[in-house]
Amino acid sequence: MNNKLIDDFGACQGSALKNVIDLTEEELSSLQSLATLCQQSGKTDEAIQIISLLIAIDPYQPKWWRNMAKIQQRAGQHILAFLAFEMLSIFEERNEFDLQLEMHSLRMLGMDDLSKQLTQFVGSSHRSESCQ
Repeated sequence: MNNKLIDDFGACQGSALKNVIDLTEEELSSLQSLATLCQQSGKTDEAIQIISLLIAIDPYQPKWWRNMAKIQQRAGQHILAFLAFEMLSIFEERNEFDLQLEMHSLRMLGMDDLSKQLTQFVGSSHRSESCQ
């Protein structure tokens, strides 16, 4: 495979859909607001579809993953909420509020041990970072 092809492939990843759809940050924010309104009015499926579109457009945006996790959790889809929280943790350090929500989903799935391990892991990684 030649290097030009590899470089072109790398350039296409991530924001390729964003470039094709060509939405401004303001338009993306409006879609986010629409998803929030849908969720608040009980239209969870519509909210999930909008957030899914935002993730497809820009999968590296932590706020989309956070919103997906919260919407899935409110819908009782705890495994999907957990997975979205895990995706969020790839792009952004866990905060205490998100950690509590993620642990709630794990407990709802009957994974109390994993919830405790996650707490210990996050606590130990924060302690080791503060010691450096």
